[in-house]
Amino acid sequence: PQSPAVALVSVDGVVCSNGDTTQGLATTSSSTVSQPLTPHSHPPPSPPLHINSNAPPLPAAAQTPPTNRYDEWIHIDAPPDSRSPAKGSCRDTKCLTLKHIDKVHKEAVSAVGVSHDSKSYFSVSNDKTIKVHTLEDNQLLRSSNISNLPLSSLVILPGSTAVLIGSWDNNVYTYSTEYAAVVNAEYCHHSSVTSLSWRHGTMATGSWDSTVKVWTLPYDPSCHKPEPAELQSELDHDNEVSCIDLDCDALRVASGTVDGYVTVWSIGDEEREYELQAHNDGVTALRFSPGGGRLCTCGGDGIVRVVDPTAKVEVISKRAPEILQCVVWMDGHLVMGGESGDIHVWEAETLCEVSRHKAHSGL
Repeated sequence: PQSPAVALVSVDGVVCSNGDTTQGLATTSSSTVSQPLTPHSHPPPSPPLHINSNAPPLPAAAQTPPTNRYDEWIHIDAPPDSRSPAKGSCRDTKCLTLKHIDKVHKEAVSAVGVSHDSKSYFSVSNDKTIKVHTLEDNQLLRSSNISNLPLSSLVILPGSTAVLIGSWDNNVYTYSTEYAAVVNAEYCHHSSVTSLSWRHGTMATGSWDSTVKVWTLPYDPSCHKPEPAELQSELDHDNEVSCIDLDCDALRVASGTVDGYVTVWSIGDEEREYELQAHNDGVTALRFSPGGGRLCTCGGDGIVRVVDPTAKVEVISKRAPEILQCVVWMDGHLVMGGESGDIHVWEAETLCEVSRHKAHSGL
């Protein structure tokens, strides 16, 4: 089957998409900050790596994945030879070439996702709209107003027939691509929804109201209207939640806050399994590895940190050349977007840089 595409959105609203990758990625779909972060100065030059030699190794099976200074432009990138047998792996990233640039929103693009068949991409924006375009020729398929306030995040549900959308109006909307309309709205928080994550019928939402809420939200693509979400857990924090991510089994949720703390929660008993002050500034992004054995966090202090949430130890950390705003795991690598508009690809186990690409004009 054709490999899905990768979409990367930076805080300047520019999106880069690799048209042939192993798994569809949206850097802001499950760990998104819905409001602009306070601008930071660039971090000082990188010191040596900090490696914890006592950290347990990542199991072999978990190393391979199963699968404002904003603007309104979408950038689509693709490797020059899509027939390459290695297409979709990070070995291709040095060959990424710009395919097309498109202005699709009137205000900042806040999140982008690629459909499961890699034929279209979804984008939400501060202009309160969701838009759906074909990936190949950027033909507009859908455009709908969702809310009276900006949209912060999105998750594409199985089958790509429905999308979850987080909004500054405290709601999470379910948008049907078939009907081009909102089919369900859930009032989830007492303040803006900053981030969303969904796996195996479980949805997690983070908010400026300093809570993470976990909901039961099964989805059947054959149903025209999903069942209402049922609150499963409410996890209180001392400060605003900037980003979240569910692990691969939806048994744990990781949260990052504006004061630099990262917490891994057990959803079943609502207990903190692991907590650390990972950063001296706000957490800008975090993401579990595909198998859940590692958790990568990025912060406003310019540090990238990889921890083992089960053993509760830091594995490795490194100061990046700039503040990184988003991160995804792909093929044993970390793909990260920086505030300068660059995309960084690092080896996940060593944090050695593989490649760096200029993709955006700003944060």
